[in-house]
Amino acid sequence: MATGIGVLVGLGVRILGRGVTPIFGVLGAALSLAACLAGNYLTIAIIAAGEMGFSWSETLSQTDLIIAVMQETTFGSIDLFFYVIALYTGYAFSFDALDKEKGAASS
Repeated sequence: MATGIGVLVGLGVRILGRGVTPIFGVLGAALSLAACLAGNYLTIAIIAAGEMGFSWSETLSQTDLIIAVMQETTFGSIDLFFYVIALYTGYAFSFDALDKEKGAASS
């Protein structure tokens, strides 16, 4: 999942930004990590809503509880490994490829 998120976010940054500087890679990496963390947050909120019998909006307002559960469950070594994969793929796919035509046009 982390690889897919990194690729999709990176491609989104590439298409929308069309950048070749490192800032686009950093943006892609940061957005990929944020998307993974948001996915974990929402997953925990949905599971907690089902377990406690609350609505999603009631559960989403329990930020402290959800963050505490995230700290206990989503920061193990395997999770950190997948976060690194998301960071890498988000970074790597964020750059617009310089092809020969673009290079020739700019020189």
